[in-house]
Amino acid sequence: MIFTNSHQLPDWVFAALSTSRYGRGSRKADISTTRLIDSPMIRTLTADHDDEIEVDAIDQIWSTLGSGVHYWFELMGETFPDVKTEERLYAEFGDKTLSGQYDVFHDGLLWDVKVTSVWTIIRGEPKWVKQLNVLAWLARQNGMTVDGLRILAILRDFQKSKAREANYPSFPLQIVEIPMWDDDKCERFIASRIKAHFEDEPTCSPEERWQSETTYAVKKEGRKTALKVCESHEKAETFIEGHKDEKKLSVEVREGVARRCRDYCQVKRWCPVFLEIAGN
Repeated sequence: MIFTNSHQLPDWVFAALSTSRYGRGSRKADISTTRLIDSPMIRTLTADHDDEIEVDAIDQIWSTLGSGVHYWFELMGETFPDVKTEERLYAEFGDKTLSGQYDVFHDGLLWDVKVTSVWTIIRGEPKWVKQLNVLAWLARQNGMTVDGLRILAILRDFQKSKAREANYPSFPLQIVEIPMWDDDKCERFIASRIKAHFEDEPTCSPEERWQSETTYAVKKEGRKTALKVCESHEKAETFIEGHKDEKKLSVEVREGVARRCRDYCQVKRWCPVFLEIAGN
């Protein structure tokens, strides 16, 4: 991976943002938990083009912040003898070796620390359920007894002024309880992901592309915001029909966007899925 400094940051800032304090502890594994639950296309292209990928240092600001937060919680393992932190686990699954690293294990609870957005808490994050349950399976394979799964979410964009709004978090730190799967469900999920990564043609699903749905907004002349946003053109037209301001209303099509492809994917220039979406 090549780090660039397009914003001409001071050398010491550039070095801080482009240096990871974590090694690639999963080198002796075929795949890590993080890669397992993510896109097979991205994993494949990252492996094929690792020495060509360019990342601007300033785009690493949130991951650097996350690393700093993890570091402080990792120190708690030195302060509290019964708190285990940052342990990498390995287990065989068929002919593959799977690895994963938990953040904290204490009193039977497996924790993952996340520096994330308020919106993630409001809408929920399905990947957290998958990640924590694969880690729990790995822990059980290593003789650990896991009684529950938790996310410690630190909300980087929390606004106290909004804390009284409906569905808005009350505090900038949230503890999220994750439902725990039994071994059978875990192993069926792991098997499906191993197949997707090592047997099937690599692809990137709409969920993995962070694809939003196309919506249809009913707009009124002179008004900036939509009167209603519908999931189909037909429903939007039905809403307009017979409305008291029918002649002033129109339908605005809001095309769905693959946000990860557009804004965040580091390998999109080699990706056939993205090139097809982009019309190239």
